[in-house]
Amino acid sequence: MLNHPALKWGLIYGLFFVVTNTIYQFVAPKMIFTGTLTTILSFAVPIFCMVMAGREIKAYQEGFLSFGEALKNTFLVWAIGSLLSLLHQYFQVNFLDPSLIEVQKEVVAETGQWMADMFGMNEEMADEMNEQLEAAADELEHQTFGQAILGWLGGCILGLIISLIVSAIIKKSY
Repeated sequence: MLNHPALKWGLIYGLFFVVTNTIYQFVAPKMIFTGTLTTILSFAVPIFCMVMAGREIKAYQEGFLSFGEALKNTFLVWAIGSLLSLLHQYFQVNFLDPSLIEVQKEVVAETGQWMADMFGMNEEMADEMNEQLEAAADELEHQTFGQAILGWLGGCILGLIISLIVSAIIKKSY
């Protein structure tokens, strides 16, 4: 079972983010929650792993990979990798280093200020947006494991869209 390409590449994807977030925790904690590099990696790494899993499956099947087979496997890569990453981040923030919750709140406040500046909001609009962001940050502080899993399921919709695109590109039929 561990020889299955989707499982292997899903674990590689998830473990990449476990290691990355652990390094960020000690070097630059805000990077766990935001940053250009983090954003780029959050798309590039899963796509790379999906393509690699598809290539391996295609090689096992002598160059043939149907769209359905590709979709099943690329989505499995996303599901495994993102779940592993989510579980690590949940336990990292809630049990290993609860001070990261404050870092997350800072990031939310900075994002609100950046958005207000970027869109030229007047003070009243900026204050209202910041109140809503603070309320959302407070909810994150008290997020249950079940809520985290529901968030992951919502994220799987994005994963499905990415999987559809990658599968359409990597498929090969006779």
